[in-house]
Amino acid sequence: MDQLLSQIMTILARGPALTIDVSESIGRDTSQASAILDYYVSRNDISRTARKLGSSPIYFIEKDRDIALNRLFSTLNGKEKTLVDKIKTLKVVKSADLSPVERYILGGLDDFIKKAVVKDSESNQQFEIVFYYKLSGEEVKTIISGQNTRHIKPSAPEQVQAKTHSVRTAKQSNPQQDIELLLRFGFKEPSKLDKSVYLAKYGDYGLNVVVLIIYKTSLSKSEIVKAVGYATEHKTVSFIITTAKKVAERGAQGNLVNIIKMQ
Repeated sequence: MDQLLSQIMTILARGPALTIDVSESIGRDTSQASAILDYYVSRNDISRTARKLGSSPIYFIEKDRDIALNRLFSTLNGKEKTLVDKIKTLKVVKSADLSPVERYILGGLDDFIKKAVVKDSESNQQFEIVFYYKLSGEEVKTIISGQNTRHIKPSAPEQVQAKTHSVRTAKQSNPQQDIELLLRFGFKEPSKLDKSVYLAKYGDYGLNVVVLIIYKTSLSKSEIVKAVGYATEHKTVSFIITTAKKVAERGAQGNLVNIIKMQ
């Protein structure tokens, strides 16, 4: 295993990498490479992001954490980026001062925003705080002892209700419907990679491609980036089958993503 670690460290010395990048270099399939990488993460030899780029975390050595997170930041949606920027600016915030929507969004931002429980020396009460990942424990203590934790203005009640309503009414896919849809559009032998994400054969030559199925009225840039991530990981192109009527600008890597709109 030490020889494997040496190989992996050589790969990561060139910069953060996905599972597929490492698997090809060490001659293992992606499931084996993932298990090996996670073993070294558990030993603190290397690090990884909690959030995935496509179907893989980003693996890195600690000195490259900022590079890995900058890469991951580009995949966040607008609300997630706004919340990360707020916490970065305010540094330390009481969780209770966040709106319900902001607390919900926090669930997917563990790489950028950390949590801790602290005790008020005067009231002896405990409360949870969130803080930007670059702050050390000592810096957090200094900010808390030097001033009150700051406040992020909650979203208006009607905005929270609208968000909740949209989540409840969004159409949910199921695997059988997904398979039928893929076959209808000419994708063959689909195998599931993730929820509503499949690897399938396409075209006369049976090219392996990645297909995402998204039931939404508009397709965001983060979803395009997610499709690019899958395409990059599997060294192919990706397709998005969607009900969306509006599609975000695809950007420089948009040629890796093909949009198929359901009628």
